[in-house]
Amino acid sequence: MRALFILAFAALVAAPAQQATQAPEKNVLDWYLDVPNKYLQMNRDSNGKAVTGEARRTMIRTQDISNGYLAISDPDLVNHYAVALFRRRAAEPFLGITIDGVSVQRVLFVERTATGWREITKQVLPKVPGDFILAKYNAAFAGKRSFSAEDFDRLVHTGVRYQLPRRGTALTAVAGIDEYGIYGEKLFELTFDGERFSR
Repeated sequence: MRALFILAFAALVAAPAQQATQAPEKNVLDWYLDVPNKYLQMNRDSNGKAVTGEARRTMIRTQDISNGYLAISDPDLVNHYAVALFRRRAAEPFLGITIDGVSVQRVLFVERTATGWREITKQVLPKVPGDFILAKYNAAFAGKRSFSAEDFDRLVHTGVRYQLPRRGTALTAVAGIDEYGIYGEKLFELTFDGERFSR
């Protein structure tokens, strides 16, 4: 009986100790502060120097930790940024990043591995065919403007921009053409199945 009591007491003492050694799960802010600048490409307009570490924290304009979303902008940044954390069913989370310039947007997804960071955009983001995008444009703006393949061939800026979700997990594709009062209008969504996005 005494041996059972000693074992039970030892288990109670060990449990808090084990819990104390478990590192808290990293949130979107942790990932944003850690991700290498080769992916964010966040450089000061005034001197061209990279914005890294804690200096990034001061440029956050929207911080929604519970939903895994941040929006970043600053007068000394050329671009606007958004980052969102996507949790996978059977693997570590990955980080989505949008880098919005005046004319061009870059969208990428990165994950942390045992040896560092790597880009996984091609693995999780589908290539959306041009004819699908054209059809969505013409459906969304019927009666306002008719678009042809030649119109898109002449574009010198991003025709479709993606918005990372602040709530939910779907990527929203919006018009990137800054004409005819259609900029930012929703075209379609890419849904997340716990591993990758799809139409």
